[in-house]
Amino acid sequence: MLATDASLDTPIIVNGVQPTTLRKLYCQAVDLSLRPVPELATHFGVSLMVVTSDQYTCFSERSVTAVDPFVFFPSVAEGSSRPVDAGPGGGPDPYRTAIRGAAEELGLELAPEDITFISFGANAVLCEYALCGIAYTNATRKDLEHLRAIGAPKDKWESQRLHFVPWTPEEIAQFIATHGPWSPWTIVTTVHALMDAFPIKRIDKAFASIHIRLSQTLPANT
Repeated sequence: MLATDASLDTPIIVNGVQPTTLRKLYCQAVDLSLRPVPELATHFGVSLMVVTSDQYTCFSERSVTAVDPFVFFPSVAEGSSRPVDAGPGGGPDPYRTAIRGAAEELGLELAPEDITFISFGANAVLCEYALCGIAYTNATRKDLEHLRAIGAPKDKWESQRLHFVPWTPEEIAQFIATHGPWSPWTIVTTVHALMDAFPIKRIDKAFASIHIRLSQTLPANT
């Protein structure tokens, strides 16, 4: 992540020539609106919306010291790490990533059966892949607020605030319209998670007329 998506547009000098960027070196021959660059897309992650037993979800507003400061993220956004998330065959186990992410970012214990993965996609701007899904927990909003207050999440520092929103398409669409900027992964994960619980027509109606301020757009020269 630090070598690629966090540094794609950082000026670098290669073979003593004028400054360039990883995006210019590797992405110019690729239509990023259609696919990411295979050589750069090595960062695989998990994006989850967590729904509490009293029907709230939460969005993470990133802190100034985190990657993407002040950007709104899903309840859990965790990159897969081979040393701790590999399955028996050595490949990435997204359930391990999701469970670890919920523990580190929310202080919340999840089991694999609490998690439903809904979609797999690619972020063309950052050239990375992720699984998006939803997790239902018996914990309440107050439980999550208490866990954060006592410092249970190891990575609490990544978020300056958790925003709790009632779990309905209308409330969430209104919150998205009045806040931002939003990580594209957050919007995709949120809408797909809503589709697990509500009719698509209701979701379409709630989101039809809102404006969403995104944190990422494709560079003009790609």
